[in-house]
Amino acid sequence: MRRPGHFSSRSFLSSSRLSNNFIVFLIGVSTIIALLIIRSLTSHLLHPEPAIHGIPKKEYHLRVEGGSVVSGGYRDFGGNGGWGGNDNSVPSVPANMFTKNYDNTKNGATVPIPSPPAPEPPVITAPPSPPTPPPPPPPQTPKTYTSIIFVKTYKTASTTVAMILNSIAFKLRLNCLHPLSDGWFKENELKDRSRLGQRFDVSFRHMSPTLELSPLQKIIPNAFLTTIMRDPITKFNSMFNFVQSTRSKYGNAINFVESVKEGKVAVNEKNDLCNNVGYSLSGGKISLAELDYEESREYAEKMIRDFESRNMFVMIMEKMNESLVVICERMNWDCYSGAISFKDTKERSNAGKPGTVKCEDEECKKSIKSCNEVDYILYEYYKNKLEEIIKYIPDFERKLKLLEENMKKSKGNAQKYPVNCKQNVNPDVREFEEIHTCKGNS
Repeated sequence: MRRPGHFSSRSFLSSSRLSNNFIVFLIGVSTIIALLIIRSLTSHLLHPEPAIHGIPKKEYHLRVEGGSVVSGGYRDFGGNGGWGGNDNSVPSVPANMFTKNYDNTKNGATVPIPSPPAPEPPVITAPPSPPTPPPPPPPQTPKTYTSIIFVKTYKTASTTVAMILNSIAFKLRLNCLHPLSDGWFKENELKDRSRLGQRFDVSFRHMSPTLELSPLQKIIPNAFLTTIMRDPITKFNSMFNFVQSTRSKYGNAINFVESVKEGKVAVNEKNDLCNNVGYSLSGGKISLAELDYEESREYAEKMIRDFESRNMFVMIMEKMNESLVVICERMNWDCYSGAISFKDTKERSNAGKPGTVKCEDEECKKSIKSCNEVDYILYEYYKNKLEEIIKYIPDFERKLKLLEENMKKSKGNAQKYPVNCKQNVNPDVREFEEIHTCKGNS
């Protein structure tokens, strides 16, 4: 019989065996758990979820309606673990973002790699547009002048402007510059006269074939430098009909221009009709009649830079009265009250004369333009610039109206200016001739 408080050796051995088995069981379970954890970690490292378009690993959940993906959301495990999007934690996703449709009844549905983006369409380069005339520069602060230089051009109403300036000079007693002989300035004549110290107030003569602006501006200091241009098409027609020998020889504008391009036209003839304004104002003796478009553009832009550096103002024949207002403003002349009056006389016109050739169809105009690209670029540039200038003249419309009314009331201009300067003054017409002497202010 077992004594109370004591274990028998049999019961002790049985108890020890049970304890050892339990320990073995715990070790086994722990080992299995550890292996599962290691396997899970190894699988994560060896098989990470692929990134989509460079997005870090995320858990995607999709919403499917009618067999198509209409929205989705993700959980970012690389950040704070929160849900992306703002539509009940499931932001909208374009249905065509994925290659297939998936059922989202199972949480954590696998997300396929998106289809590669469609290639961008090739860029089609449009052909370059033709160069346009340089934009007019911003208007400068208006300046008034005490003298004026007007360089005449051919068949542009320049004689009308010269007669107006001659009348104003007579009224204001301004000395006018004229050639010494033959009706035009010889080469180096202006240089020689500037070295002699001659000074004048007004010039309104042709300067071709050689325009010498630098000595001219010394002879007439503080001068407002100006000239005039006309639409190249109508100018060509006017000159073509004026020179009857040219008109008789070639018959029409198209034949003339074709002959120029074939090198069959005399130098003087082609200079009269092709880029004539550019030639007259270029200051050189090089013909511009056969320049191609690119050469014409470069030459015209070079001339514009030179004119702008001299602050030259270009009148536009089709805007004659507007141009006269600008001159009156710059010269500080009262052309509005009648204190200074002049008449808008018209130059000689060939319209209606027998044998007059017209050029009205597009083919003819295109032909004329092809040998007048320099003049065309100059004309367009300065026509636009005139529009900009008049915007900054106070009360321009009122002044224009007053000037036009004043011209209508005028009895006429002063008598025609002399061909050459006066070496001696005729006492009978002293008042007129003494502003046209060869010595001027000296």
